Amino acid sequence: MENEPHISVIDPINPAIDRVKDLLFYPIDLRRWFIIGFCAFLANLIKFDSPLLRSFGWNIGPSPRRAEASEIITEAQRYINSNLYWLLPAFIIAVVFAIVLFILLLWLSSRGKFMLLYCVAENTAEVKVPWHKYKKQGNSLFRFRLVFLLITGVCSFVLALPIFLASIALWQENISAAAGAMAIVFFGLLIIAAIIVFAVIAKLTKDFVVPVMYLRGCGAVEGWRIFMPLLKANAGSFACYLLFYILILFAIFMAKGGLLFVACILTFCISNCILAIPYIGTVLLLPIPIFTCAYPLYFLSQFGPNWDVFNVPTVVPLSAI
Repeated sequence: MENEPHISVIDPINPAIDRVKDLLFYPIDLRRWFIIGFCAFLANLIKFDSPLLRSFGWNIGPSPRRAEASEIITEAQRYINSNLYWLLPAFIIAVVFAIVLFILLLWLSSRGKFMLLYCVAENTAEVKVPWHKYKKQGNSLFRFRLVFLLITGVCSFVLALPIFLASIALWQENISAAAGAMAIVFFGLLIIAAIIVFAVIAKLTKDFVVPVMYLRGCGAVEGWRIFMPLLKANAGSFACYLLFYILILFAIFMAKGGLLFVACILTFCISNCILAIPYIGTVLLLPIPIFTCAYPLYFLSQFGPNWDVFNVPTVVPLSAI
């Protein structure tokens, strides 16, 4: 194809760092830090997009002996049966409260992503303007993520159930060790594949579909429809992006660890308590969410002006794609 753009995972790093400097350090304005930090805090209220990633925990500690485990289970059943009159309503209330709270956080996070994107793209610190301006897109993203989470939740249950049943059968010696191990390994591999698929969808949605929604003024499904031809035509470039982003996350993790260690030494662990406060921790580490927001935007801008959130003053019509 003629005039193919040069796509690099390295080139966007320096512009993303420069955007961090422009937003936060030229000049240093604490009010600006706290405003953008609030947007980043909202955007990262929900840091994962698939419960599948946290649905499969393994107990690596010493397992109780079978007799002890049976005794514990029997005692638990006896206690539950004798207190069911208040345990059941309390459990239902707790579950409903947790679901409502999670949905609220997911909605705020979806709106916050456009607020943070607006601040990064426009080199400004605003809360009210992007909250109202991108209401439609934020609500659409919320609905998309909610459905996505329901789908991954169903997949989590479907894939976890055979492993759970095989583990119970092995524990009760109802099946052979070989058959149980084969079932666990097979469905374990399916779990790994599902984790990769859902993680990629979540990452592409966050890094590229959200900017498309921002540019086109469209909903999440329409954003995916617009983004898919670009993804198919440049699958290799986006695969390199995802792999390189793993290195970026590792570097960020190491940088965070180093900063926390130094701060802990210098302030006798007081800084760890401060950073544990979510909003304050986000403000103090604000260059990191700014960079992780700006980097995919500069990567996407390499595909042409129709994908550049930094140089498009108005919404680009679909006919211009």
